[in-house]
Amino acid sequence: MSFIKKYGALCVIFIFHVIGFIGFIYNPTFFKILSPVNLLLSTTLILVMCGERRWQFFGAIFLVAILGYIVELIGVKTELIFGSYVYGNSFGYKLFSVPLLIGVNWAILLYSTSQLSKFKNPIVNALFGAFLMVLLDFFIEQNASKFDFWYWKFNIIPLQNYIAWFIVSFIFNLVVQKQLSNKVNFTSQVFYFIQLAFFAALYLVDFKITSHHTYLLFDIVCILFPFLNSFDKKVAFYKSWKYLFPAMAINGGFFILWDILFTAHGVWGFNEKYITGIYLFNLPIEEVLFFVSIPYSCVFIYEVLKIYLKRDIIGCVKPMNVIVILLSLSLCIIYYDRTYTIVNGGICLCMVLFSSLIYRFKDLGRFYLAYFISLIPFLICNGILTALPIVTYNNEENMGIRLYTIPVEDLFYCLSMLLGTIILMDYLKNKNKIDQS
Repeated sequence: MSFIKKYGALCVIFIFHVIGFIGFIYNPTFFKILSPVNLLLSTTLILVMCGERRWQFFGAIFLVAILGYIVELIGVKTELIFGSYVYGNSFGYKLFSVPLLIGVNWAILLYSTSQLSKFKNPIVNALFGAFLMVLLDFFIEQNASKFDFWYWKFNIIPLQNYIAWFIVSFIFNLVVQKQLSNKVNFTSQVFYFIQLAFFAALYLVDFKITSHHTYLLFDIVCILFPFLNSFDKKVAFYKSWKYLFPAMAINGGFFILWDILFTAHGVWGFNEKYITGIYLFNLPIEEVLFFVSIPYSCVFIYEVLKIYLKRDIIGCVKPMNVIVILLSLSLCIIYYDRTYTIVNGGICLCMVLFSSLIYRFKDLGRFYLAYFISLIPFLICNGILTALPIVTYNNEENMGIRLYTIPVEDLFYCLSMLLGTIILMDYLKNKNKIDQS
């Protein structure tokens, strides 16, 4: 398939959104009236690229469009579903005070989110699809009045709106997901992220970013590229989410507990200049998100290498295991009085011994390769965290040896965090295979 045939529609959609973004910033009055054109063009191109010929598919699209319009009509007239709001004129012709195109908007967004929900369990599929719908709606809502889409009473977006969006999206997705996700439509998948980026960017233009958002933006930037490439056809990393997310939750829970204890005991701390001030478990919310963005990105590298490198380049891992074990053991013995050093060395030692001798992980060679490659972005990111500094270390609790501004112990920290996540992910995959056999 030629590039134009495969990506031409996507390029047109992307260019229209870029032009719209720039145009809206400099001439909002003119560009907001082009919203119906953009919606209809995107919808047409997505349907052209869907590869579907079944009447059930188009029937499902039409059904969601009709039901979406009806839900909005009831919502506007009764104020019982989403709250009290009225529509502007940007969506074009209105029937009973509700634009007809709002049904089209419901249909194409639900189709795009259903394309991204690829779990085997239909309930989980519908829940994830509903989550994606609400995530996008959050950013649309921040721009709705600027686009003349709709206006909320007293200019306040009620929590009721997001709850209703989730429930309605969940029901719609549950009803039609089988028909809408039968064939993969890469254009519709990327369209969702183009929309998300478009409205989020417009929101951030007005949102006054200060130094207090530095760590949060750091987390977002770290995960953005791996996340957007998770839907690459060859890698298809999203198919591993059902194993990855539980593994990240379990391993991340352990590391977060470790983080809480070390923060409380002054092993490290956080510079209030670079955090938002929102705390979870006595940790900055950004630090909690760190255990999502970094493991996700590192495991993504591991999975990409498994796809593109069919041969295990490292091969025999015994020498590598011996080196890591001896180094970890040395840290524990020599720096027994340094909290960060001895705990890091101890955990790394246990992880390597467990993975090689007890669990007998077959892909340790591939893991080590992924680890060494992951160190490049990890050290860059950690260099930023410790150079500003966003994260501060108490040198009395570590060796005091730094790679630029990064404690050497962080190399062992990265290995333990990545290996723990991958081992758990591998275990869940194998368990699923056994359950299905």
